[in-house]
Amino acid sequence: MARSPRITGLLLDGSACLSKEYARGEKLYGLTIMKATRRSVPTVYGALERLEDRNWITGYWEDQDLEPSKPRRRFCRLTPEGSTGICDLLAKRRPEALLEPVYRVPSVPVSGRCCVVAGGAG
Repeated sequence: MARSPRITGLLLDGSACLSKEYARGEKLYGLTIMKATRRSVPTVYGALERLEDRNWITGYWEDQDLEPSKPRRRFCRLTPEGSTGICDLLAKRRPEALLEPVYRVPSVPVSGRCCVVAGGAG
């Protein structure tokens, strides 16, 4: 079993970003998370790698180059385990992140609190 990721400000910021965009059905990749969290490339990609090692996210490459001069993007999506883990983490360490309207999904109660809707982007 993978050990729990170290809880850092970046992990909390990135988790909030991942779960929000996932609930909205939007695709996420490193640059999106970097802009949202105002963190650097190595910092964000290191955290994404740790989340992927934990099986909280899965990464996948963009199907094709939309513009030949730009590199393909590597998107990430929350796994069911990741959705639960991130929801639990935010509930414990940053509950105010779960109060945003995107999380208020009455048909998906989890332990009496709102959580990320499964089946987001991807």
